[in-house]
Amino acid sequence: GTVTGVQTCALPISLQWLGKSRQFIDMALTEIRNISHRLAPAFFDSSTLEDTFNELIEDFNVEKKYEVAVRMEVNEPRMKQRKDLQLNLYRILQEQMRNIIKYAKATSISIELTEENDMFVFSIIDDGIGFDPNKTSKGIGFANMKRRAELFNGTLELISAPGDGCQLIVRIPSVH
Repeated sequence: GTVTGVQTCALPISLQWLGKSRQFIDMALTEIRNISHRLAPAFFDSSTLEDTFNELIEDFNVEKKYEVAVRMEVNEPRMKQRKDLQLNLYRILQEQMRNIIKYAKATSISIELTEENDMFVFSIIDDGIGFDPNKTSKGIGFANMKRRAELFNGTLELISAPGDGCQLIVRIPSVH
C-alpha cells in the first residue's frame, strides 16, 4: 500500500515541476524579448537609418563639442530590408563615438555610409589626437566592432597615427 502511494504521488509532483519550469522559461524568454526590443533603437519602428544615426549623435553631442557631418548614399529600400545589418552598423557607430569621446580629444567627426561596387562602406573619421595602432591595445570594444563586421562577411580597418586622428572603415558586401 505505502509503496504504490509514493509512486502515484511522485508522478504528479514531477509533472507539476515540469509545468512550473516551462512557465518560468516562457516568462524569462518573454522578458528577454521585451528587453531586446527596448534596447533596439528607434529605426526598428519607422525612422530611416540616417535619422537614427543623427539621434545617436545628438545624444553624444549634447554640449555641441563636436562638429559632426553625416553623409549617406545607399539604396534606402535595400537597406530597409536589412534590419540586422542596420542594428550592427548602429552599434559600431555607438562604440566608436564612445571611443572618440573618451580618448580622441577631437573637434570634428565625419560619418559616411556609401555603396560602391556591391559594398557598403561605413567610415567614421575624427580629427583627434590619434594613436599608434600597434602600441595601443585594442580592447573589447574594438573586438566587438570587428566581430559585428565579420558577421556580415565584412572587414573592419582602423587607420591612425599619433597626432593624425583616426579612421574606422567597415566594408560589408551589399548583396547577400
